[in-house]
Amino acid sequence: MPIFLNLFGWSFFAVSFDLVSEPFHVHVAQGAKLCKFWVFKDGSIELSKNMGFKPTELRKIETILKKNVTFVLEKYEEYCNENRISINYKTKHKP
Repeated sequence: MPIFLNLFGWSFFAVSFDLVSEPFHVHVAQGAKLCKFWVFKDGSIELSKNMGFKPTELRKIETILKKNVTFVLEKYEEYCNENRISINYKTKHKP
């Protein structure tokens, strides 16, 4: 399970099994709270799921992800290459 960041009591990570079965996303956890953000190849992010985080916390988490997205993308691709996992990004829906 690659951990990308640990900040403010929040752990930003991916689940190895998910990297094989779903497009790239980052989980953020703190205790029983968990959220999931899709991370697109262009560096944009989108909230997928939230279980327990307050809106103010989600905004802070989103800001942290945006500021660190280049690092997270590099670590994701590095992890995939080292573990022979196909790099897979979600395709954005057109409005």
